[in-house]
Amino acid sequence: MPRAALGGSGLDAAPAEIVPLPKVRFSDPDPWGQISYENALSARRAISYLLDRPLAELSQEDRAFIGDLVGRTLNKAEIEAAIKQRFRREQ
Repeated sequence: MPRAALGGSGLDAAPAEIVPLPKVRFSDPDPWGQISYENALSARRAISYLLDRPLAELSQEDRAFIGDLVGRTLNKAEIEAAIKQRFRREQ
């Protein structure tokens, strides 16, 4: 390998042409994640995680509420808000 290649002397490099990149706005508020759960089972799993307990330990009324909620929507934000409102914890 020639010494000039390592030292950089004698190289006539053309200046780089700067090309502006196009700006693209995402219509999705979370472009790398998902706004909705894939299915009812994954929504119930997430609800169980939010409550930090198995859904089988809940009362019949609470399980019916969760069933209606998951049947109505799979939107993560809506489900989280409804669960937090229904199962408000004193911290």
